[in-house]
Amino acid sequence: MIATGSYNIDRGAYTFDVRSDNVQLLSATLPDGRPLRGAVALTGTGAGTTRAPAGNITLAVDALRVAEYDLGTVRANAVLANQQAVIKATADRFTLNADATIGVQQPYPTTARLAVQNLDLAVLPLNLTTPLQGHLQATVDAAGDIGAPENGRATANVQALEGSWNDQPFSVDAPAVLRYETERLLIDTLTLRAQDATVRVKGDLPLTERGPAGALEVDARGNLATLTRYAPAGTELSGSGAILLTGTVRGTLKAIDPDLTVTADNASLTAPQLGPGLSNLQLRARRVHRDRTRTIRGAAAAAR
Repeated sequence: MIATGSYNIDRGAYTFDVRSDNVQLLSATLPDGRPLRGAVALTGTGAGTTRAPAGNITLAVDALRVAEYDLGTVRANAVLANQQAVIKATADRFTLNADATIGVQQPYPTTARLAVQNLDLAVLPLNLTTPLQGHLQATVDAAGDIGAPENGRATANVQALEGSWNDQPFSVDAPAVLRYETERLLIDTLTLRAQDATVRVKGDLPLTERGPAGALEVDARGNLATLTRYAPAGTELSGSGAILLTGTVRGTLKAIDPDLTVTADNASLTAPQLGPGLSNLQLRARRVHRDRTRTIRGAAAAAR
């Protein structure tokens, strides 16, 4: 690494020039202890003052690897001028593009946009024993002050999400929009489909205790013959019969207050860990939190 620079104390003026030469991450570790590997290329120049900072820095890491996960090439460029930093970043393996503009004076006003184009779900750094495949296209737009991120706003828009879990297809109805504002998570409508099963969620929940309670409406329905195919690989779970979950989840993320009813009609469920399994299952159960009622009605017989 080669770096030169100067600083004039009286005028608060500075210059700098920095560049790397064949820098390799060979023994770096993350705070959690995982090894970090890659080839780093860094260049930067600048000439400005403490009141009018200016500079241009480019960072690229090739063959980036965290523990057993290959993250590909990551690049970032930051241009500092006119009292703001304009940042552009890419992660090729994840088809991720990020753009941000950050003010250099408090409270550091920021706008940012993240976009993924046809992300291959199979390359995500997830330690899964059940195969996950598919593609995602989505954007996230955010604005706020770094000094007070809780007062910011963000919108996530899922334009397309289709894939398979355990070789069984799933999809999300697009567009699916989730928003954050006034310290609340707002879901316009989120619909997940898994063949003949659907899960629909809409409403809002506050993320802190300061605001009024919210409410999420939940409607999930399907057939156990279909749903059991999505069980993690190796569970050997199978079933039949209709199942329905409806109701409302009120409160905050830290104090959930559910009012949910689950209904099963002539259902059966078998798995090695269940012994003979269950058949002829008729169930209607309602779970209400705190001081309200909780009722369960049902009957089941051991499978023969």
